[in-house]
Amino acid sequence: MKLGDYVFRADTIADHGETVTITARLNDEIAHAFEAMRDQQWGRPRLKLTYGTRVVEGEVGAVRRTVRAGGADQIEIELARVQPPQIEVMRAGTSGLSADQLVEAGMRALFLGEPLPPSVGMLDFMTDTGIDVDELRQAFAQPNEVAEAIARLVVTEGLVGSGRAARIASCTLGLVAGGARRVEVAWVDPRVYTNVEPARRRLEGDWRDG
Repeated sequence: MKLGDYVFRADTIADHGETVTITARLNDEIAHAFEAMRDQQWGRPRLKLTYGTRVVEGEVGAVRRTVRAGGADQIEIELARVQPPQIEVMRAGTSGLSADQLVEAGMRALFLGEPLPPSVGMLDFMTDTGIDVDELRQAFAQPNEVAEAIARLVVTEGLVGSGRAARIASCTLGLVAGGARRVEVAWVDPRVYTNVEPARRRLEGDWRDG
């Protein structure tokens, strides 16, 4: 899961809708960071939480630490006033491409280095995927055993958290070979009309940083 700027493995996530309780074994540095948020005198921060296919924002409430001998401390973090993140309500297309097609073009440029359609021209900002490029690079640079899980969180936070996708259907990474990683990402477009089934989009190819 990803909470704010921190990625870690949770033992349990109890999602009750308006509140979420997370239990995890964290190192002292990360635990202290959440305790500092709890102890702020002038309002507690709201953090974005990403796990599975869900992206929400909540206010840091109680943070409880249980010290255990010989291992990482157990931390329980409560998020209150949980809501979906603010998203762009109106998404426009241009140059004969729909808003969802523009996002797909941006995804192909970001992951596979494909050029944007010439018709986009100076409106390349409309192909923004919502994905943090630096965080994605960091995810792809991780060891094989954790890179895929972290990359999925970054992609979910970007696409789903910004309203550019309804959910991530799959996100898989291959091993590093010749400076590249094989990547496959599939996602489902946001639902616009109740009587129209959203399209599913997919890309597959080699990621090369730079």
